[in-house]
Amino acid sequence: MLLLPAFTVAAALGAGIVIAIQQRRINRLRANGRGGMPPIGQETATPAQLIEEHESRFRDLAKITSHWLWETDDQLRVTWVWGRAGYDFDGRGGSAIGKTAWQLLEGEDHPGEHWRPVLEAFKNREPFNNFEYSRVDPGGEFRIASLSAVPYFDETGDFAGYRGITAARSKFVRISELLSAALEAVNTAFAIFDTERRLVAWSDRADKVLNFPEGSLRRGDEHGSFIQRLQAHFAAPPIAADGSIDIGEQPTSPEEYGEQLLNNEEDRTWHLSMHDGRFLEYRHSPLSEGGFALTITDITDQKITEIAEARARDRLSDAVDNIQEGLALFDEDDRLLLVNAAFMAMFPKVSDAWVPGNSFDDLAKAYFHAGYAALDAGDEDEWLKAVRARRENLPLRHELATRDGRWILIGENRTAEGGTVRTWTDVTELKTAQQQAQAARARLVDAIESLDEGFIQYDGNDRLVEINQRVLDLVPGLADILVIGRTSDEVFSSLSDSGLILAAIGREDQWYRERRERHAAPNQAFDILFSNGTILRAQERPTSEGGTVTTALDVTNERRAEELARQRLAEMAHVQRQSAISQLSSAIAHELNQPLTAAMNFVEASRGNLRHMRHDPEKEAAVEGYLGNAGEQIERAAAIIRNLRKLLESGDGEFELHDANALIKEVCTLALIGAKSSDVRVQFSLDSELPAVLVDKVQFQQVLINLIRNALDAMENKAQASLRIETEFWGETVRICVTDNGVGIPEAMKKDLFQPFQSSKVDSPGLGLWICKTIVEAHGGRIEAESIAGEGSTMSITIPIASELERMEEKRV
Repeated sequence: MLLLPAFTVAAALGAGIVIAIQQRRINRLRANGRGGMPPIGQETATPAQLIEEHESRFRDLAKITSHWLWETDDQLRVTWVWGRAGYDFDGRGGSAIGKTAWQLLEGEDHPGEHWRPVLEAFKNREPFNNFEYSRVDPGGEFRIASLSAVPYFDETGDFAGYRGITAARSKFVRISELLSAALEAVNTAFAIFDTERRLVAWSDRADKVLNFPEGSLRRGDEHGSFIQRLQAHFAAPPIAADGSIDIGEQPTSPEEYGEQLLNNEEDRTWHLSMHDGRFLEYRHSPLSEGGFALTITDITDQKITEIAEARARDRLSDAVDNIQEGLALFDEDDRLLLVNAAFMAMFPKVSDAWVPGNSFDDLAKAYFHAGYAALDAGDEDEWLKAVRARRENLPLRHELATRDGRWILIGENRTAEGGTVRTWTDVTELKTAQQQAQAARARLVDAIESLDEGFIQYDGNDRLVEINQRVLDLVPGLADILVIGRTSDEVFSSLSDSGLILAAIGREDQWYRERRERHAAPNQAFDILFSNGTILRAQERPTSEGGTVTTALDVTNERRAEELARQRLAEMAHVQRQSAISQLSSAIAHELNQPLTAAMNFVEASRGNLRHMRHDPEKEAAVEGYLGNAGEQIERAAAIIRNLRKLLESGDGEFELHDANALIKEVCTLALIGAKSSDVRVQFSLDSELPAVLVDKVQFQQVLINLIRNALDAMENKAQASLRIETEFWGETVRICVTDNGVGIPEAMKKDLFQPFQSSKVDSPGLGLWICKTIVEAHGGRIEAESIAGEGSTMSITIPIASELERMEEKRV
């Protein structure tokens, strides 16, 4: 509480004494004929004696006051003054008599506007109180005083002048200034109101704190107008912006605030919420001498902190109650501070015991007796001992199976203040799912281990996560490479350098790159030949999780059987070619005889001409022509022999790039030898833009010879035999068609046309088309037949172009 200085009380008291004595004096004189009723015990005193007695009393009282007493005439000129001991009123002593207040204080003959309250009182013959004025004395010191006075009248009742008191207020103002400076340092404004509820002092910070215009506060302002101005800045209702924070017991409107602030007479404090978002602490403190003091402090930061803390507490409380896990917080003395609703729902039997303030041991016992302890807990003492031992090694996290069939995950950690926070999570469903997953995992492992194939799995991070024993049994040495947790890069790098894979020996880096590319694009099957002779057929497939699964099948015996079958097929093809050649031998002999006979005739003719030409130019030219023709015929015979020799060669299946059109033209000469019908009309329709094919030339030409010879046989008795050979680019393949207009294929043979030992010829073993089919399929192609009885047949084969066949061959690596 702020207290006014004691001299203000003395000032008020002195003024009251003077005024009261003077008024009583006048009244008594009037009532007693300048004497009035004498005081008790002095009824016989004369009026002069009474006046002298009253004057003596007045002087005695005036001596002890700290202010000036004075009297004026009816023109407000000083007629008498009693100043403090050792101090003259105007600094010159005695010269105040006969002067008005404004002449004394301001040196002016006429009063200024600020003297209006005194002049109005003088005009109306009324008293005035606490009129303040200021002056600078001859020593240059600034002084402030206040005037209070009452009118007095003569014996006839006419106005005679004023009698009053002047109270020095300089010390009061100086103390106010010091108080203001002190409060400025603590960001607090103040205002002091007198007994008339008028503003007498305030701090420089008041305008700023109260959000008033600078300099708008004036001495003498009424408390009511002060509150009205302050009320304009109130927020309504006076609470936080979001309405969530209670800032104390507050009125609900600015009007109610103003009424309480204006009428309050007791020590009280409000927290005001302002329109600009600030909070002010407004304190009303009555003063013992009368009046009251107001202190106004900007507590925005404090209130915002309090609001934030309250909101944080509310959010924490909401969060704690909304989390699914049970949660309890203990202080450094191991006593419960809070427990959330989830814990109570999880363990309802302990709700009566688990209240804030109880110790952890008491709560643990309640938990045990409620039947929630673990199945293997033992008796109470054993269980408590185990719990305490675990709590010595925090943080703690472990699972327990409760007696009611649940699995609870318990976690406990130290807090920064030395307490503990404990959580309970019901993981029964998760635990059941884990157990089911473990059982499923065991079944999966059993299934994988029972496979005849090797099994390798990489996860989404390309790390090896699964491998069965079958893989390790197939190829000794893989166990050191196929290690769980290794990446595919690490596995492939180790494989390339291990010497276990034949295709990688001498080309390790290239094999590693090729294997990485294949692994990056799964869904491919490929063979791997190991140095121990084992051949695995590997198949990689992507998984839904972004990993890959590789299965490895041991095809060693299968590949050996295929190789043996291929060798036997080559032998049978060789036998079949020899059989075909033997059938052609007589025709070939006939064909060779004709060009050789012609060559001999040309030679004989040349000899005869040589004997008779005798430098005859024409004969010389004729000889040259004969010899040229002889050479052509002999070359024709040599070509027939060369082709026949190639056809008789067995070959090892060497694949090379060839022009299919060139191979067809080359083989037709040999295939048409000995045609029974000399009137066969051969037509070619060959695609000039045909891409190269990757074939074994001998085998490929054998297929063409067989197809052409079969077509010629079908047209043996045809009057106008027609053979058409076509090529075209067909998607990713080259298509070759051999079409005749012969008798066609019997309906009964169409189903098994390409099976061995199927033939319509009496002297044929029926292996020709089967060998053709086998050769074509070995080249990655296919053979088909179309036929209409009596009209002819079309045999077509498709062979992959070089790039497609090369990709197929890479899969065999």
